[in-house]
Amino acid sequence: MGLLPGIGASLGYQVVRTRGDALQTAFAGQKTVEREIAHFRDVAARAKSADDILKDYRALKFLLTSFQMESEIDKRAILRKLLTEDPQDSKSLANRFVDPRYRQLAQAVAAWDPPALADAKTVDRIVQGYIANAFEKSAGEDNPGLREALYFRRQIGSIRSVTELMSDKALTYVVRVGLGLPESFGLLDFEQQRRILEQRLDLHQFATAAGIEAFTRRFLAMNDMNSGGSAASDPRLVLLNGGGGVSGLFDVLGQTVNLRI
Repeated sequence: MGLLPGIGASLGYQVVRTRGDALQTAFAGQKTVEREIAHFRDVAARAKSADDILKDYRALKFLLTSFQMESEIDKRAILRKLLTEDPQDSKSLANRFVDPRYRQLAQAVAAWDPPALADAKTVDRIVQGYIANAFEKSAGEDNPGLREALYFRRQIGSIRSVTELMSDKALTYVVRVGLGLPESFGLLDFEQQRRILEQRLDLHQFATAAGIEAFTRRFLAMNDMNSGGSAASDPRLVLLNGGGGVSGLFDVLGQTVNLRI
């Protein structure tokens, strides 16, 4: 069962907004979470090389979850490079990815002389990242859209270009839904998608907490409408949606969207 079972993404978001710190503390205090934290700390204390992390599935999953990269756990060749190559080297694999999470992972644990995880502050940051991402995942289990909303609110401020945004599937999903673009948007080629997002999206709005909050709430309202929730009757959203197919998508390309709902 999820952390907030079946209350819906919008209501769940309000609960997390008002009681998030207490909820996250309670989540971190669960026995299953405490065991995962203890296991990672134990492995980290003994790890002398990247192989010590790569060969321990639980510890590796914990580390990747901290950077919301747990879906990459079976890509061992890539992970080995990320955990061993110098992230300051422009030719390193981490710097060949547009997605900043790869660089963040490499910067955290790629140096092993002395061992990267011998630094208590590094381990503490990884643990806090794990708690944040695992908490958001739990909160969103029975409330589709909630995890993405929380992740978007936490990460979008660091995004500097549409291309960088598009490298993150979760952020792209929030933006697509928030702008009222249909699922068929994903069938367009990369350049078409980029061009449309650059026309429709003002990244400057994410320079402030108010701008991030406004778009997050817009996403949640559109998410509710798409899932038949309470926002479905809001006439503003019906007008903004622009229809359900590719033709609806191109009907609304004429202006950048920066709306507060």
